[in-house]
Amino acid sequence: MCALVYRLRVREDWSAMHQTSLVQVNTSNIQQFWDVVYPTDHHTTPTRSQTIMLVNKQLSKNNWHIVPIKSPNVMAVELMGNFGKVHIYNIYNPCDSNNTIQFLERHMRSENNAHRNCQVAQGNEPEQREHIVWMGNFNRHHPMWELHSNVHLLTTANLDAVGELINLLSLYNLVQVLPLNIATLEASNTKNLTCPDNVFCTADPEQSFTQCCIVQDLRPVVMDHFPIISTVISHTFALLIRSSGCQIRSDPIHRSVPDPSR
Repeated sequence: MCALVYRLRVREDWSAMHQTSLVQVNTSNIQQFWDVVYPTDHHTTPTRSQTIMLVNKQLSKNNWHIVPIKSPNVMAVELMGNFGKVHIYNIYNPCDSNNTIQFLERHMRSENNAHRNCQVAQGNEPEQREHIVWMGNFNRHHPMWELHSNVHLLTTANLDAVGELINLLSLYNLVQVLPLNIATLEASNTKNLTCPDNVFCTADPEQSFTQCCIVQDLRPVVMDHFPIISTVISHTFALLIRSSGCQIRSDPIHRSVPDPSR
């Protein structure tokens, strides 16, 4: 994992990881290039954190901040620039429950209510809040993203399980950015290819995505998920599950130190 993050450091600004040992990224070599961001309650709760973000130190702290979220499976940052504000979520949903999806629903409802109340208090008409990007391991199967060869995974039980996620995507007008029929995981035993990982965003940013694809060459040998690299509004997000992360490459005006290699 350290080798993977080290290879990405010169190209990406954000890395959102899931199900990886936090010790693996807590080294002086990694911290030389990245700020390690943990879930809000990581140091105060015994529950093992399933998500983590790395932020390239070249990205000015004036242009991003952490969104407080009390969950080991959901975390977010707010990115600010001349494009406005984007909330970037790193989400891990376990295979055996929808607890994370249900928590995300409560969080989004609370965020929207707070935004609406703020607008009203200022005497403004409530308007749509900042753009949203969801990236993560959702561990769900649906015809919208599952490979055509995996019809056997579209069982009644699996389609029932994905229902809450589909409803949330519809409620917040989130669209899928990752193209259909792309594998994000190779099963360790059967070598079957599936798509448990995905990238969703509000409709406007979707028009600004110029890239959303897997990069097989960046997957460490012992990992089963492929990295997903996405570029939007001159930022690059990389989603790397179990070798997993989200990176954003921002343009030079958002950097505290110019990077001649980009």
